[in-house]
Amino acid sequence: MLDALARPGTVTRFPSDVPGVVRLRIDAMAVVHQDPAVGLDLRVSAGGNIAERLTAAGWRGYRAIRRRAAKLLDRVEVPLSRMDDPVHTFSGGERQRVNLAAGTVRPPRLLLLDEPVSALDPANREAALELVDSLAGQGVAVLAVFHDMDAIRRLASRVVFVGDGRIARQGAPDRMLEAAA
Repeated sequence: MLDALARPGTVTRFPSDVPGVVRLRIDAMAVVHQDPAVGLDLRVSAGGNIAERLTAAGWRGYRAIRRRAAKLLDRVEVPLSRMDDPVHTFSGGERQRVNLAAGTVRPPRLLLLDEPVSALDPANREAALELVDSLAGQGVAVLAVFHDMDAIRRLASRVVFVGDGRIARQGAPDRMLEAAA
């Protein structure tokens, strides 16, 4: 529901309904799905996917958009020689890096991540985690789903375990991960 792909329903908290749920502006957040095919048009080039997001964010001018797209791809270590290649020709890890670049076109206030490093090799995993850490350091709130305990230890300020659609446990990363072991 947070990524606007699902329709809102009833929100309950301490077991009463919450009236008037606050709406978060969609343009204030970025979503990076576990499956890059959800967030990217696989028929379009890597640069084209990013250019679409830049144009939607108000960027104008072919050269400016192309330069910015190149910078975003470089930041996630997608070779610039692949910028004009259709995303369907990329490996799963390369697609996810393009997905991360596209998701951070505009610095979001909230970044939603669903297993963003699960398909990445160690070097690209590190680059992706550095990007997320950098965004968090700039004041971006990050809400992420990880099964990668090292990523959780590195990035999390709070850990929440969910089971059967409910919060099972929550707390500081060290305490929560120790209890989970």
